[in-house]
Amino acid sequence: MATLRIIDGHGAGFAVELTGQHVTIGRDAGNLIQLGDPKSSRYHAELVHEAGRYQLRDLGSSNGTWNEQGRIETLAMKPGVVFRIGKTYLRFDDEKALGDRKSDLTVTGEDEGWADPGHIEGIDSGRSELLRHREMADPRYLERANAYLVLLHQIVMRASEARSRDELFELLDDAAADALEGDRCAVFLPAPEGWILWPAHERRLRARFGATPFARTLLAQVRARKEPLLCTSDEGDQGDMDPSSSMVQAGVRSAMAAPLRIGADLQALLYVDRLGGNTGFTRTDLEFLAAVANQLAVQQHNMANVAELTAEVVRLQAEPKPATIDLVGRDPAMAAVQEFIRKAAPTSAPVLVLGESGTGKELVARAVHQHSTRAQRPLQVVNCAAMAESLVESTLFGHVKGAFTGADETRPGLFELADQGTLFLDEVGELPMAVQAKLLRALEQGEVQRVGEGTVRKVDVRVIAATNRDL
Repeated sequence: MATLRIIDGHGAGFAVELTGQHVTIGRDAGNLIQLGDPKSSRYHAELVHEAGRYQLRDLGSSNGTWNEQGRIETLAMKPGVVFRIGKTYLRFDDEKALGDRKSDLTVTGEDEGWADPGHIEGIDSGRSELLRHREMADPRYLERANAYLVLLHQIVMRASEARSRDELFELLDDAAADALEGDRCAVFLPAPEGWILWPAHERRLRARFGATPFARTLLAQVRARKEPLLCTSDEGDQGDMDPSSSMVQAGVRSAMAAPLRIGADLQALLYVDRLGGNTGFTRTDLEFLAAVANQLAVQQHNMANVAELTAEVVRLQAEPKPATIDLVGRDPAMAAVQEFIRKAAPTSAPVLVLGESGTGKELVARAVHQHSTRAQRPLQVVNCAAMAESLVESTLFGHVKGAFTGADETRPGLFELADQGTLFLDEVGELPMAVQAKLLRALEQGEVQRVGEGTVRKVDVRVIAATNRDL
């Protein structure tokens, strides 16, 4: 008797005895071998029996079927042949290859080879709707719940390896999107007047779907209520709202969204919808999306804390113990400068130092900082005339990975590095006009925005500027 067995990955240990029947493999519950791998298509591959032999055929899957030689379209089955779908490895065996181990490899009865959701670490069985599906009579609900919990476990593991916010957001495409079978899956970032689409998703979705509008009412409600919401007209699915007339006109059949939230702080929003089709999303789908959002929110919050600590280390390493600045001179003009420093230092007001080159403008700036309440915090110094025009904005305000050619990693700008301290802008008159507008926003509102990032960051920085030009 031939056997096809999952030897590694999702559902490892599950095996099916082959008796000449037609076998399909994929993510859909209608397959004889159902995979929980997010890289698997709904109907990924098939095993056909012809002339006493089995042959594997890929069914035009998105991510392909692979063996050690590479991607395959067809593969003759021989004892010991191993092939891969996503990260799931399957092996074909027959009686001779299996020998006495055959009975141990076959899984029968209700054991579908899925992980028992009651034993997945970190899941509260007393509160989860997914776990209560174990009591449902229809086994399809149990299969979907088990598949979701296995996927969630994989997402948790992959999220722990992410090194940037972009890598976290890509998990929505790689896992949640495939599992939920949504047409459009997107990440939205909070903006002062609502939400803005994450740039990477905006490019992809516009290229594929054009200007089809999103469910704006749903997005607004999620922002106001700060909780996951389901929008569907299907009876029995207990949607939180019905599709609006604009959604119906745009062909949006069903949509749902879940916020990435830590306390009252909204970090982002995960959005999935279906265009056309006969079925909408269910409460089970919404809970899975909410679970993904919760995991990404925690991981992003941790990454932000690590970035803040890293920036603090950079500040401490870059800021040696300052030498005492003493301005010496009895001239009335120098006495006036010293009096100005004495009055200006205790305040948080920005200071502009005017004077010809070589007259000690930087010494005045350092003296103001040294005698201020920020003296124990960093003093960041930059010569605006020495910066390349193309790098001025990223130097001052920072950038995210991939924001421009050469941006191989996310870096904070000088404003963030000077948070709670002082930033000295020497030759400020040399700044490009476009950057001066952003500088004004930082001075008036205490907000900066990294290049390539949609969100703003609050900073508390005292700015001291110097120039030899008549501004």
